Amino acid sequence: MLSERAALRLSAGGALLLGATALGFSAATGSGAILLDGLFNLCFVVVAVLTLRVATLVALPDDERYPFGYLFFEPLINTAKGLLLIGVSLFALADAGIALASGGRAVAFGPAIGYAAGATLGCLAIAWVLHRSRHADPSPLVAADFEAWLMSACVSAGVLAGFLLAVALVRRGHAGAAAYVDPAMVALVILVSVAIPIRMAVGGIAGLLNRAPGAPVVARMEAAARAALGGLPVARLWVRAIQPGRTSYVVVHVVVRPGTALDLDEADRLRGAVMAAIVAGHAPAVVDVVFTAVEAYAAPTAGYTPPSPAPPPSPPG
Repeated sequence: MLSERAALRLSAGGALLLGATALGFSAATGSGAILLDGLFNLCFVVVAVLTLRVATLVALPDDERYPFGYLFFEPLINTAKGLLLIGVSLFALADAGIALASGGRAVAFGPAIGYAAGATLGCLAIAWVLHRSRHADPSPLVAADFEAWLMSACVSAGVLAGFLLAVALVRRGHAGAAAYVDPAMVALVILVSVAIPIRMAVGGIAGLLNRAPGAPVVARMEAAARAALGGLPVARLWVRAIQPGRTSYVVVHVVVRPGTALDLDEADRLRGAVMAAIVAGHAPAVVDVVFTAVEAYAAPTAGYTPPSPAPPPSPPG
């Protein structure tokens, strides 16, 4: 299977080749649908270059400039990719509407069919390779590229079906109706496939907004933490988790019962056990574990407010 970087390079190279080919065929055939396909792929090339850089960044540890690491670059690039595809779709949809209102569009259907067939097979082949690669080595970047190629395959297949329909109409003496096929096909393909970039952008924005993963995921993290804490008398336990990309960031606040004897060596042993338990089920993950006897230090808050000091112990007697 391809590594993450090799898969991303395959995406970038395939998009550049297909985009340049589509521009040439759109000029030769006059097809707006082929032009749309080319624009999708050229936009993808621009984002793919940035994606390769992000794939390098997310493997780096945190530093002084980015004290929480580079986790958020993954949802950022996926959001940009989704929004860019949505923008191209809206532009093409408006152009198709204008063409439909003005009598359709004349297209040289012979070479257009050849392009659409080749593009469909090419997109499906790249999507298949990325699908196998993302299962062998899960990566949100490769997963987003897979969805983009799947969208391109749907676009190309729809274009091919439309061109075949147009040829059939021409052969039956309906050349006027055939002129509407290309813009109508553009509009239909966009309306059917636009859910993919919308989902991509929404998922990326959710990651940027620090939204937690699904409740079952957090529940499993909490269960792992409780099991690792063993016989420690725990009064409350809060597990907070975000997953902006492939890496989870987990904060475990353990409120121990008052009077619990917990020295630094034991706290470090328990901390290591909690970290190992969560990473075992949710790698890659960054885990912080904090022990306290003051619930206000661990409880959810909209801003830090120092807790009231504990009353001094009563004198003996």
